Amino acid sequence: MARNAKIRAFFGDGDHDFALLIGQCVELQELTDCGLGEMLTRVERLRVKDMKEVLRLGLIGAGMPKEEAFRKVERHVVAGELGVCGALAFRVVAAAITGAEDEPLGEEKGEPTAESRSPEEKSVLPTSMAQAQP
Repeated sequence: MARNAKIRAFFGDGDHDFALLIGQCVELQELTDCGLGEMLTRVERLRVKDMKEVLRLGLIGAGMPKEEAFRKVERHVVAGELGVCGALAFRVVAAAITGAEDEPLGEEKGEPTAESRSPEEKSVLPTSMAQAQP
């Protein structure tokens, strides 16, 4: 199943999209020498460098140009409340691990789910009363 790790949240001057895709996850791991599970703990402990890297890479993963993401993080993490930035960084990493909060669970689009199947498809009974010919 394809996952969407994108979240939208207020950061500094307005609402922005964040997404840690595979490339950003690899870069984050290389920059911080830790995986995503450990990163959850590190941003929860308000490690500023880690929060900045998560938010910068999250903005880039969602489509923001690298230079703009760098400037935005430098401006708003330094000037912002660490608790707010830490909570946002936590959400960004969590979405990379589990998918976005509003992402529907179930099978991939295009494959029928139990709810989308017709009553005949759900039933174990034959669909016709005619007896099979030998």
